[in-house]
Formats: sequence, structure tokens, C-alpha cells
Amino acid sequence: MSSSEPSPCLVLIAPSEHIPTLQKHVPANPGELLTFSDTEPLQALEVITRRRPMLVALERLFAGTPRGAALIGRIKSDQSLAHAQIVIV
Repeated sequence: MSSSEPSPCLVLIAPSEHIPTLQKHVPANPGELLTFSDTEPLQALEVITRRRPMLVALERLFAGTPRGAALIGRIKSDQSLAHAQIVIV
């Protein structure tokens, strides 16, 4: 896979206590599942930028915070991530 191709992975960002429950709702066979706590948005963004996942899932309460909104805005503004689907779970 070249670095310009999206990675067959899914990034899930949520409060750490919600991650086990939300993992059960991940689409079947998403490729590699990469999880980040909502306290790690910069680490998540670094991996998202480098790995270019097909899907980024954010827990709904985190998505509504200023950090969550900033992360969504950053992903949407990056042309190299235009393929990435962002979902709120």
C-alpha cells in the first residue's frame, strides 16, 4: 500500500470507560481498530493524519465538546483525509 492510499482501519475516539461498549458497535471487519481516549485528541489526530483511516468514529458527547469539534474540523479541512467518513456514535 502506498502512503497516498487510505488505510483499512477505523479510529474510535471516546471516553475510556465507553470504549469497550462502543467497540461492539463497530462495523464488521473494518480492518484494524485503533482506539483513543477522549483525552488523547492530539495523539488520535497524529495517527489519523499518518494512517488515513477510512472511518473515524467519535462518541457523541466528545464530538460536541470544543476539542471534539476542533478534531472534526481539522479532519474535514485536510484534503488528504477527504475520503475519511466521520461518524458520531
